[in-house]
Amino acid sequence: MFEYIKLNNFRNYQEDVFVFKKGINIIIGPNGSGKTNLLEAIYCISRFSSFRTKLDNLIRNKTNKFILSTEYNNQQKTLIYNKESKTKQYYRNQKKVSISKQDQIPIVLFEPNFFNLNLVSNEQKRSFIDDLIIQIKPSYSKTISQYKKTLLQRNKLLKKGQTKDLFPWNIKICQLSQEIINNRLDIITEINQKISKRYNKFSNNFDKINLKYKSLINLENYSSNLLKQLENNFLQEKIIGHTLFGPHKDEIVFLFNNNNVKSFLSQGENRSIVLSLKLTEKEILEDKTNKLAIFLFDDLFSELDGNRRTTILKQIDINQTFITTTDVDLVINNLQSKFNILPINKKKL
Repeated sequence: MFEYIKLNNFRNYQEDVFVFKKGINIIIGPNGSGKTNLLEAIYCISRFSSFRTKLDNLIRNKTNKFILSTEYNNQQKTLIYNKESKTKQYYRNQKKVSISKQDQIPIVLFEPNFFNLNLVSNEQKRSFIDDLIIQIKPSYSKTISQYKKTLLQRNKLLKKGQTKDLFPWNIKICQLSQEIINNRLDIITEINQKISKRYNKFSNNFDKINLKYKSLINLENYSSNLLKQLENNFLQEKIIGHTLFGPHKDEIVFLFNNNNVKSFLSQGENRSIVLSLKLTEKEILEDKTNKLAIFLFDDLFSELDGNRRTTILKQIDINQTFITTTDVDLVINNLQSKFNILPINKKKL
C-alpha cells in the first residue's frame, strides 16, 4: 500500500505531502481544487504515465520538471520527469534504476467518461483492453507503439500516392496486427469467464454479460486475411488517404444476454456492467501480478445509488482505495469500515 505521496511542481501542487491509510482514502474538495490531479499523481508514480495527457502537461507552470516521491510496500520510489530533456529518472530506495515490470503497480481507474456504455467510443474500449494487457505484460506497449508508427508511415505513403512502396509496410502492419489480435482475444476470453459473476452481485439475477470482438477481417489467420484486404483495397485507401483495415478499426461490443447493451439497457444496468468490468479487471490484475490492485475513483459516487455504492465497497474492502468527491456524505454513508479524509482546497493555476 501507499504510505504517502509527495508532489513537487506537479499540476497545481508546488510542494505538498499527503499521508494515506489502509483501506478507503476520501479526497474531498470543491471542483477545480486538484482532487483529480492527486489521483493522477498516484497513477503516474504507479504506471509512469498519465491517464489524461502527455507528461509535459503535468509540470506546474513556469517550471521544467516534476518530482513524485512515495513509499509503497516498504519501498521508496521517486519519479522525476524533465520537460526539456524529455527524460524520466526513477529511483528505488534512493538508487537510480531502470523502470522494470516489478515497479509497475496495478491500478483500476474509474473515470466519469467511461461510465455510460452508450457514449463510450470504440477507441476508448480498445484502449481499455490494451491498457489492461499492458499492465499484465508491459512489453505489449512496445507492440502498440510500433503499430501506431507503422500505421502512420503507411498513411503518409497513401496520402502521397506512393503505393509502390506499400508492400514492406503492409507486411509489418500485418505481423503487428496478429500479435495485437492474439492478445486482445485472450484477455477478452478471460474477462468473459468472470464478468457475469461480478454483475450478478449487483443485480441478484443470473444474467449473462459478454464482450464480443468484431472486425472487418476474419479473425482466423488474421494477418493473412488482413494482407489480402490491404492489397485489394489500396486504390480506395489512396483516395481517402488512410488505412481502412486493421486493429485500429475493430470494435468491442458489450452483450447483455446476447443482446447489444446499446439497444435497451437502463442507466442502472449500464452502470452495473461498467462496475462489473472494473471489478473483473481487478481480479485479472491481481491474479497475473500477485499484487493487490489500487483503486482510483474519480467522482464516481455521485453517479451511483446507495445499493451500488455499498456493493462495490464490499468487494474492494481489502484494497487501498482513493475516492474523489465534493460531498463526503455520499461516500461515508455507505462505509462500514474505517476511512481517511484528505481535504483539498488549492487554487487552480
